[in-house]
Amino acid sequence: MAENKKNKRNNRNNGDNDYNPKFRKMRKKVCPLCADKDLGLDFKNADQMKKFVNDKGKILPRRATGACAKHQRDITLAVKRARQIATGSSPMTDEEDTSPVTLAADEIEEGKITLYDEAEWKEKDKQENNEKQENE
Repeated sequence: MAENKKNKRNNRNNGDNDYNPKFRKMRKKVCPLCADKDLGLDFKNADQMKKFVNDKGKILPRRATGACAKHQRDITLAVKRARQIATGSSPMTDEEDTSPVTLAADEIEEGKITLYDEAEWKEKDKQENNEKQENE
């Protein structure tokens, strides 16, 4: 009987000696908004907002929602707008308004802004200083 239990355990862990069913490796969560590009966050859609809010109405953290930092900020903004509408007032921010951080991240992603490493930045700064001195 004890041997049967051992065999079942060995079949489950596939030869891993440190197998413990209590400590399973957690799968990395993927941002639901990044995974599905067509999925748009709509503060008027109650079913969608329920995924990001607990039963008391608090916004769930990133570790629970699995959202990336950029989309977690958008989720927060959408939930706050939904709360304002639920109280009967109009939202204080426009739908098109997004945070400066989100706009900057979008511009970097689209290639409108080029990022320099520290060495390139210092070199560019030296060139600008030399040009200023020559003009004076």
